Amino acid sequence: PSRRSAKNERVRLQKFFYLQLKEAILSGDLHCPSETCVLLASYAMQVKFGDFEKDQYQKGSILNQRVLPRRTVEQYRLSPEQWEQSVITWWQEHRD
Repeated sequence: PSRRSAKNERVRLQKFFYLQLKEAILSGDLHCPSETCVLLASYAMQVKFGDFEKDQYQKGSILNQRVLPRRTVEQYRLSPEQWEQSVITWWQEHRD
């Protein structure tokens, strides 16, 4: 196999691994501390939408993206707005 096809295969495997881990965390099959969940959610938003832009951000978008496990959201008595702000705080740190 060529180097290019080997690299493409690694990229596919990394994406598959990422998606499996994401689903395991979101479904509750894999425990993840709440602080880590928020950080991972911020990375997911960065990957999907790029740098956080306050003037382009639509309020409530984070919770519509299914980036936080339900267990985590229910375990702590934070409002949806507080969860959203927690993710945004980290998301703003990931500027390209």
